[in-house]
Amino acid sequence: MALDMAGIIKIDSVDSLYICLGHSTYENGWEDGITWTLNGMAVENIFVDIRRDPNHNVGLLDRYYIQPGGSPHWVARPIQIDLIEGSIMCCLGHRSLDCGVPGIYTLGMIGSEIELVYIPQMNPFRHDAPPTPTILNVPTGASCISSALITLQNNPDVGSTKLFIAGTDGFYLFTPEDQKENVDSLRLASKAETI
Repeated sequence: MALDMAGIIKIDSVDSLYICLGHSTYENGWEDGITWTLNGMAVENIFVDIRRDPNHNVGLLDRYYIQPGGSPHWVARPIQIDLIEGSIMCCLGHRSLDCGVPGIYTLGMIGSEIELVYIPQMNPFRHDAPPTPTILNVPTGASCISSALITLQNNPDVGSTKLFIAGTDGFYLFTPEDQKENVDSLRLASKAETI
C-alpha cells in the first residue's frame, strides 16, 4: 500500500510545493526517509486547501489548483461555500457535464451544516473564466464520500465518475447525469441493509 503526500515550504516569502508520490505505508518505507520532488514533475489534478486567515479562530479555507510547470503555479479556485478546516473530505472526479475537465468533490461543515460541492479544475467552456462550482444535495448525516471512475468502454458515461456518499440512514450514489444542483442522490441501501 502507498500514499501520496504534498508539503508547502515558505522561504523568503516564496512558497514551494514538494510532492512525494507512491510512498510505502509499511514501516521499512519510513526508515529509508521520504523522497520529495520540487513542483516541476508532470502531476495533474493537485488541489490545496489553505486556511484563509491563520489568526482567525474559525479556520475558513481557500482552495487552489496547482499547475506544475504552468504560470502561475497557484490558481485560486473558490469553494463557493465556507468550510472549516478539519471538517472536509475530498476526492477527485470527472462530471460528464464538464466536457472531460476533471475536478474535485468536497464534503465539509460550516457550523452544524453539512455541505457538498463539486468544482471543476477550470471552466470547460471559457478557460479565461473561473469554473462554476456546483452545490449538490447532501443526504442526511453525510459523513464520507468516495468517487469511482467509469472505465467500461461500452458505457456512455466512460471517463466520468460516480460519487458515493455514506449518510446516517444509508449509502447513496450520484450518477454522472445527476451531479447537478437541486437533484437528490439515489439511496442504494438503507442503514438496516448495510449492517
